[in-house]
Amino acid sequence: MTNRYAIRIQDRGGFERRIPLGNLTILGRQNHCDVVLPDEMISRAHLRIECVDGKCWAEDLGSSHGTYQDGDRIKRIEWEPGTMLVLADGAYRIRLVPERLEATESNINAILSTAQQLTGEFDLEVLLRKSLDHLLRLSSQDRGFIMLWNGIALEVFVQRNLSENIDNAICLSMSSVHRVFYTGEPIWVSDLSTNEALRTQQSVVDLQLRTIICLPLTAKGKRIGVIYLDSRRLKPDTLDRNAFEAIVGLCAVAIDRTRLFEEGRRNSLLAAVGSVASNIVHDFKNVLFLIGGHAELLATLCVDPDAIYHIEQIQASVDRLSAMSSDVLEFARTKPIVKKQVDLAKFLNNEITNWQMRASELNIEITGSGPECTVCIEESKIISVIGNLFTNSIESLIGSEAKGRIQLLWDLTPGGVAIKVIDNGKGIPKNLLNKIFEPFFTYDKENGNGLGMATVKKFVEGHGGSVSADSEVGRGTTITIYLTQSKDAAPEAQNDEGLPKTPNADKEAT
Repeated sequence: MTNRYAIRIQDRGGFERRIPLGNLTILGRQNHCDVVLPDEMISRAHLRIECVDGKCWAEDLGSSHGTYQDGDRIKRIEWEPGTMLVLADGAYRIRLVPERLEATESNINAILSTAQQLTGEFDLEVLLRKSLDHLLRLSSQDRGFIMLWNGIALEVFVQRNLSENIDNAICLSMSSVHRVFYTGEPIWVSDLSTNEALRTQQSVVDLQLRTIICLPLTAKGKRIGVIYLDSRRLKPDTLDRNAFEAIVGLCAVAIDRTRLFEEGRRNSLLAAVGSVASNIVHDFKNVLFLIGGHAELLATLCVDPDAIYHIEQIQASVDRLSAMSSDVLEFARTKPIVKKQVDLAKFLNNEITNWQMRASELNIEITGSGPECTVCIEESKIISVIGNLFTNSIESLIGSEAKGRIQLLWDLTPGGVAIKVIDNGKGIPKNLLNKIFEPFFTYDKENGNGLGMATVKKFVEGHGGSVSADSEVGRGTTITIYLTQSKDAAPEAQNDEGLPKTPNADKEAT
């Protein structure tokens, strides 16, 4: 039994929204209308829709450019569910759709199941996978991805059934996906076959897509990311748009909560490391100093070659433990970052040159490229970051049958610069990627104290940036560092929430 009606509004660009109808709804260009249609072809008060006793009536309010059904201009008609009205020579197409009582129970069950699935999950990687799979299942879509804001740029954290080059695998431009995040305006196309603006695009034809859903992820009034879904099938009407957007909102809240939890856990661990370092490492180094001193004294008194060999092993172990102790103290120290403007291309090319000789001795090739740009950094800290990443890549390549290759690439982003260290080494299992930045975690290493990647994260975040990892066993690893724009660079245009505006957002059309 039909309880109420809604209208699906499709604009010139082919993007849709769904509006529930009351007893009386006015559509027009003026702000006081119930539904505002911001197009110059639309009259100030263009169309009135009345719903009485289970029937709907559509009345053109004397608009300049008219309202049409099947090519005929209307004045007042009984509007049948499923039929389309065209406003102002195609400025908008609106379709009347019934909302059924039985759909309400389905919507409530979907919202409750979402809350149950996401409650209690505090592993971000697991939560993102569960969220995406759940949304794909509820919306009957085939493919999708979730991007999160890392403080500087949007980054893909999880995807399903798409190639690694996502930008070429979807029919929307990635800048359009970014615009959903920057503006908060969703893209919802329920049937591309009726969308004149998109159905003729070659990418749509090639992919044979029927539906596209791209929604912002918002938590506590702040956008934290975006979700994209598409399908070659039409979405069934078992779940309405309002309910699905509410479910996406639940996912956003869960993601935001989990990120805060992980950050709190990491800060607690760092505090524990600092406490341990301050309490025992200094005393530990003093003991090592005594052991090393006695070993040196024995070396001067001893002439037995076997004894001298063992003394040298003691000295080497002392040196190694001293270096590890220094690493722990450096990691725990809260010394502020002192930045200055640096020519990034010159700086990174110099690091490449410094590492090429030792890498070539191991039959490993190091290359790099990127544009001329400047950033504000503390050089010694970023040298340590690059050194840790190169060391990890070299260790992952030792013993490899294939030619070892490491690339250091950098490029400009809307919020600053992105630096990537890419190798074709052993790779890291997906289930360990979220742990590699934790202090004292190591993977597939004979030596090491587990502080290299934790130090990378600390130094990068100390610069106001962020770092992420992508890897696959047998195919190598990519570490991406995002650094904020140079203080001396021209300030970027921002929106009301302090987020950078998408380039050419006002001019670009999908």
